[in-house]
Amino acid sequence: AFVGAWLLPTGILYWALSGDQAGILLLLAGGVAMLGLASYLVGATRGRAAGPDDDETAEPGAGTADGPVPVLRAVPPASAWPALIAAGAALVAWGLAFTPWIWLPGLLFLALALAGYARETSP
Repeated sequence: AFVGAWLLPTGILYWALSGDQAGILLLLAGGVAMLGLASYLVGATRGRAAGPDDDETAEPGAGTADGPVPVLRAVPPASAWPALIAAGAALVAWGLAFTPWIWLPGLLFLALALAGYARETSP
């Protein structure tokens, strides 16, 4: 919310002082996106009681009145998939700036990397 509250006035000031349409659009869109994300997160958590996973003193697999608390499998500590996802996203971003001959294969590479990472982390 703080980033969005900073980006929106900065975008308006930049609009008043500059003729750079791309910068204006990026600042305003970034501010709206950050405020939208913050409002969603506040709305999703407001009025929600603390769950069993919020108890820092609980043991993994300990029971509650509703039954046992599931033990979530952590993301693998050593994996090449996040680096491959980043490379695919970089290819897509680079291709969007220059040519579809780069972003189309980058999009395929990104999709394959996301599928591989999802397959590796699924139970």
